Amino acid sequence: MRQQLAVEVPYYPAMVTGYAAHCLLHKRRTALTNGAETRWAWHTQHALLKIMTPTIPPHFSAVKSSGMPMLKRITAKEIIRQSHQGVSVQPFLVRADDDQTYFVKGLSRALGNGLVSEALSAELGKHLGLPIPPWRIMDVPQRLIDFSVMDGVSDLSGGPAFASLQVENASDFMWANLKSLPADLKKTVLLFDWWILNGDRGLGEMGGNVNLILDPKGELVVIDHNVAFDPHLSLDEFRRYHVFRDQLGSFDGNLLARLDYLPLLDAALADWGRIISLLPDEWLCRDHDCDDEYEPTLQQRLQILERFKDEQFWGQL
Repeated sequence: MRQQLAVEVPYYPAMVTGYAAHCLLHKRRTALTNGAETRWAWHTQHALLKIMTPTIPPHFSAVKSSGMPMLKRITAKEIIRQSHQGVSVQPFLVRADDDQTYFVKGLSRALGNGLVSEALSAELGKHLGLPIPPWRIMDVPQRLIDFSVMDGVSDLSGGPAFASLQVENASDFMWANLKSLPADLKKTVLLFDWWILNGDRGLGEMGGNVNLILDPKGELVVIDHNVAFDPHLSLDEFRRYHVFRDQLGSFDGNLLARLDYLPLLDAALADWGRIISLLPDEWLCRDHDCDDEYEPTLQQRLQILERFKDEQFWGQL
């Protein structure tokens, strides 16, 4: 009896190819019947792709090599120090073979789901114009880890790491800096964090874990998204602690405010196929077993992002 894998991608026919290709390349749930055909069924508001073949079609297997260029990978040359920032994961400052320095989170510590959250957030944030540092996939040679005497350096082991370009001479974002930021930028960060379900941007007069820094010119830089896509984040917690909670109410019932962002959110999801093609296999599957995908899965993350199509999403802001 034939079995089938169904992948549902609402609203965006243009991105189905990339997503389907990724599922074929990274998520083979079960052995499918040899020789079965691939069939497409389009509906008014969503596309349902039914894949009934164990063989990757030529146009799918070529996605990573031609249609969607891969992100340039870099290799660590020197482990400089561990950062004191971060709660669940404290990254290491590492010099790479491109002679740039990066804050690096390893697979052993952040796990695949944390690194996927970092990469997706960095790419999606670009579509909203947020100042998120460029990122790379970094290979950390085991010999560098073995010869280091730093505490916790084994955090960098386990496979390819997430590397965020260092902002040199950056300073911490403080409560006193709130008034100097443009309201539109604060509103965009607030929207972005609720969109990706990121509850790790809290700040009050007594401090917090804000995950924002200032570059030497005093411009805001948005960092650290390894705990994004948290399905357990409550609206009450988000509204109570977010650093830019003074912008709450900006979107509720304000159609004009939403219209500024809807095309950007649409474009971000239309880019989903390219974005997920950048993710290494090791970040997606636990213990290199593609039958055991980290949660939230890519499909679950996509469903989180699609919340902006509902009126309730905007009313919560």
